[in-house]
Amino acid sequence: AISFGSQTLVKDIITGVFIQFENGMNTGDLVTIGPLTGTVERMSIRSVGVRQDTGAYHIIPWSSITTFANFVRGIGSVVANYDVDRHEDADKANQALKDAVAELMENEEIRGLVIGEPNFAGIVGLSNTAFTLRVSFTTLPLKQWTVRFALDSQVKKHFDLAGVRAPVQTYQVLPAPGAAPAEPLPPGEPTL
Repeated sequence: AISFGSQTLVKDIITGVFIQFENGMNTGDLVTIGPLTGTVERMSIRSVGVRQDTGAYHIIPWSSITTFANFVRGIGSVVANYDVDRHEDADKANQALKDAVAELMENEEIRGLVIGEPNFAGIVGLSNTAFTLRVSFTTLPLKQWTVRFALDSQVKKHFDLAGVRAPVQTYQVLPAPGAAPAEPLPPGEPTL
């Protein structure tokens, strides 16, 4: 039992040393380790302490970490997909999206968070009810959410101004064979 415990301790230390040597994470970094996403609050020779946005604090032994993602390294990325009712004019919807992005980029604060120019991919998906438009951005680390929230607000505004509708799921209800016809609702009654 002591031998097994020693092996785990040695494995924790060696893994921790290599992660630190590679500068994989630092205190304050936003990371995903397995199913957990949170901020690194403490790193020791044997483990890393991560606090989730729910407030939960997790102590993770270095040896149990096989892969992790660090959101602070290098750049952030926004890939925004917007579903549009398939009966809408695609050119009108695409122009509304471009207008939304143009207004977003006029905001000095947001512009300072974006690296380079937005990339418009156009229609990237089609279903029975919708087509999907995509725009993507490269941002400063940890600023992707700020850019995305501001983008969503502008897209909603410009889609509303242009009359671009989101998809609506519709259902057709058929009467059973031989069933009596339904009585119509009185005028003014909701039909939901």
